[in-house]
Amino acid sequence: MADEVLRDNFEELCEPIYGLKWHLDNQLEVLTKTRDLLLPRLITGKLSVEDLDIQFPPSMQEAAANQESQPEARHA
Repeated sequence: MADEVLRDNFEELCEPIYGLKWHLDNQLEVLTKTRDLLLPRLITGKLSVEDLDIQFPPSMQEAAANQESQPEARHA
């Protein structure tokens, strides 16, 4: 009886983790296929990126502005 309760509690705790793992595995597969499709075309120039209008989210715009405003560190 106690073993059954323990097992049920364990399954209840682990279920969201397994769901997230499944979701991340699917995302990884899609991203891998996308990379494998696009990268050769980008490298060979068959897919041009010159006319892309990329809109960055505000958080990335702020980070880029902060990075540009900081002087570069010089290494000896």
